[in-house]
Amino acid sequence: MSYVSGAKNPLVWKELLGFWARLLTEPQPGAPSAPMAIQAADAAADEESLELRSGDSDVNERLSVWMGRSVSLLDWPPEGASLDQYWPDVKEREFQNMVNELVLPAGTFFDACPIHAISTATLVELRRLEPSLDFAVERFRPNLLIDTGSASGFME
Repeated sequence: MSYVSGAKNPLVWKELLGFWARLLTEPQPGAPSAPMAIQAADAAADEESLELRSGDSDVNERLSVWMGRSVSLLDWPPEGASLDQYWPDVKEREFQNMVNELVLPAGTFFDACPIHAISTATLVELRRLEPSLDFAVERFRPNLLIDTGSASGFME
Protein backbone atom coordinates (compact mmCIF):
# COMPACT_ATOMS: atom_id res chain seq x y z
CA MET A 1 0.00 0.00 0.00
CA SER A 2 1.29 3.46 -0.89
CA TYR A 3 0.29 6.38 1.30
CA VAL A 4 -0.13 9.90 -0.03
CA SER A 5 0.76 12.66 2.40
CA GLY A 6 -1.50 15.60 2.98
CA ALA A 7 -2.89 18.04 5.48
CA LYS A 8 -5.77 15.67 6.26
CA ASN A 9 -3.50 14.09 8.87
CA PRO A 10 -1.66 17.00 10.52
CA LEU A 11 -0.49 14.72 13.33
CA VAL A 12 1.84 13.01 10.88
CA TRP A 13 2.30 15.60 8.11
CA LYS A 14 2.17 19.02 9.80
CA GLU A 15 5.64 19.73 8.37
CA LEU A 16 4.00 20.07 4.94
CA LEU A 17 2.31 23.26 6.09
CA GLY A 18 5.74 24.83 6.49
CA PHE A 19 6.45 24.72 2.73
CA TRP A 20 5.16 26.30 -0.44
CA ALA A 21 5.51 25.37 -4.08
CA ARG A 22 5.23 27.20 -7.37
CA LEU A 23 5.05 26.02 -10.95
CA LEU A 24 8.04 26.97 -13.06
CA THR A 25 6.14 26.71 -16.37
CA GLU A 26 2.48 26.76 -17.33
CA PRO A 27 0.90 23.26 -17.29
CA GLN A 28 -0.13 21.97 -20.72
CA PRO A 29 -2.98 19.53 -21.40
CA GLY A 30 -1.70 16.05 -22.20
CA ALA A 31 1.89 16.98 -21.30
CA PRO A 32 3.92 15.65 -18.37
CA SER A 33 3.54 17.52 -15.09
CA ALA A 34 4.96 21.03 -15.13
CA PRO A 35 8.21 21.39 -13.16
CA MET A 36 7.95 23.10 -9.77
CA ALA A 37 10.06 24.70 -7.08
CA ILE A 38 9.55 23.82 -3.41
CA GLN A 39 10.78 26.02 -0.58
CA ALA A 40 10.43 26.27 3.17
CA ALA A 41 7.95 29.07 3.91
CA ASP A 42 10.34 30.71 6.37
CA ALA A 43 13.37 30.65 4.06
CA ALA A 44 14.69 33.98 2.85
CA ALA A 45 14.29 34.65 -0.87
CA ASP A 46 18.05 34.56 -1.41
CA GLU A 47 18.53 31.14 0.20
CA GLU A 48 18.48 29.09 -3.00
CA SER A 49 20.02 26.12 -1.20
CA LEU A 50 16.68 25.77 0.58
CA GLU A 51 14.80 25.58 -2.70
CA LEU A 52 14.20 22.25 -4.41
CA ARG A 53 13.23 21.69 -8.00
CA SER A 54 11.02 18.76 -8.92
CA GLY A 55 13.56 17.67 -11.54
CA ASP A 56 16.58 17.70 -9.18
CA SER A 57 18.25 14.29 -9.05
CA ASP A 58 18.34 14.46 -5.23
CA VAL A 59 14.81 15.85 -4.70
CA ASN A 60 13.56 12.74 -2.84
CA GLU A 61 16.63 12.60 -0.59
CA ARG A 62 16.37 16.29 0.29
CA LEU A 63 12.60 16.12 0.86
CA SER A 64 13.14 13.11 3.12
CA VAL A 65 15.62 15.09 5.21
CA TRP A 66 13.19 18.02 5.45
CA MET A 67 10.30 15.71 6.43
CA GLY A 68 12.31 13.53 8.79
CA ARG A 69 11.11 10.36 7.04
CA SER A 70 11.49 8.64 3.69
CA VAL A 71 9.29 10.36 1.08
CA SER A 72 9.08 10.54 -2.72
CA LEU A 73 7.77 13.32 -4.94
CA LEU A 74 5.45 11.74 -7.50
CA ASP A 75 3.54 13.13 -10.46
CA TRP A 76 1.39 10.01 -10.83
CA PRO A 77 -0.25 8.06 -8.00
CA PRO A 78 0.90 4.50 -7.38
CA GLU A 79 -1.65 1.71 -7.72
CA GLY A 80 -3.75 1.34 -4.56
CA ALA A 81 -2.70 4.72 -3.12
CA SER A 82 -4.48 6.02 -0.05
CA LEU A 83 -4.22 8.79 2.49
CA ASP A 84 -4.92 9.03 6.19
CA GLN A 85 -7.62 11.38 7.42
CA TYR A 86 -7.42 12.53 11.05
CA TRP A 87 -10.54 13.39 13.02
CA PRO A 88 -9.67 15.56 16.06
CA ASP A 89 -11.65 15.67 19.26
CA VAL A 90 -14.78 17.63 18.39
CA LYS A 91 -17.58 17.90 20.89
CA GLU A 92 -20.81 16.06 20.00
CA ARG A 93 -19.25 13.84 17.34
CA GLU A 94 -19.31 10.05 17.69
CA PHE A 95 -15.76 9.44 16.52
CA GLN A 96 -13.01 11.26 18.39
CA ASN A 97 -9.26 11.45 17.89
CA MET A 98 -9.13 8.79 15.20
CA VAL A 99 -7.55 8.24 11.80
CA ASN A 100 -9.23 6.49 8.90
CA GLU A 101 -7.85 5.47 5.53
CA LEU A 102 -9.24 7.05 2.36
CA VAL A 103 -8.48 5.00 -0.75
CA LEU A 104 -7.86 7.31 -3.69
CA PRO A 105 -9.72 6.76 -6.95
CA ALA A 106 -7.43 4.91 -9.39
CA GLY A 107 -5.08 7.15 -11.34
CA THR A 108 -5.73 10.29 -9.27
CA PHE A 109 -4.47 12.15 -6.24
CA PHE A 110 -8.04 13.18 -5.42
CA ASP A 111 -9.42 11.95 -2.14
CA ALA A 112 -12.70 10.10 -1.89
CA CYS A 113 -14.70 13.07 -0.60
CA PRO A 114 -16.96 14.69 -3.21
CA ILE A 115 -17.14 18.01 -1.28
CA HIS A 116 -14.54 19.61 0.94
CA ALA A 117 -15.81 22.35 3.24
CA ILE A 118 -13.89 24.27 5.87
CA SER A 119 -14.98 27.10 8.15
CA THR A 120 -13.21 30.31 9.02
CA ALA A 121 -13.57 29.27 12.69
CA THR A 122 -11.58 26.09 12.02
CA LEU A 123 -8.80 28.05 10.35
CA VAL A 124 -8.67 30.44 13.32
CA GLU A 125 -8.57 27.49 15.75
CA LEU A 126 -5.78 25.75 13.80
CA ARG A 127 -3.75 28.98 13.86
CA ARG A 128 -4.31 29.22 17.61
CA LEU A 129 -3.15 25.63 18.16
CA GLU A 130 -0.10 25.84 15.85
CA PRO A 131 0.77 29.53 15.38
CA SER A 132 4.06 28.82 13.62
CA LEU A 133 2.36 26.99 10.70
CA ASP A 134 0.61 28.42 7.64
CA PHE A 135 -3.13 27.70 7.60
CA ALA A 136 -4.10 29.85 4.60
CA VAL A 137 -7.39 28.62 3.15
CA GLU A 138 -5.73 28.13 -0.26
CA ARG A 139 -3.59 25.36 1.21
CA PHE A 140 -6.71 23.28 1.92
CA ARG A 141 -8.33 23.88 -1.48
CA PRO A 142 -11.90 23.57 -0.20
CA ASN A 143 -14.96 23.57 -2.45
CA LEU A 144 -16.71 25.65 0.20
CA LEU A 145 -15.38 28.19 2.70
CA ILE A 146 -17.98 28.83 5.38
CA ASP A 147 -17.70 32.24 7.04
CA THR A 148 -18.68 31.60 10.66
CA GLY A 149 -18.25 35.19 11.80
CA SER A 150 -17.06 35.31 15.40
CA ALA A 151 -17.82 31.62 16.14
CA SER A 152 -14.88 29.64 17.45
CA GLY A 153 -13.58 26.09 17.40
CA PHE A 154 -14.08 23.29 14.91
CA MET A 155 -17.48 24.07 13.43
CA GLU A 156 -17.70 21.47 10.67
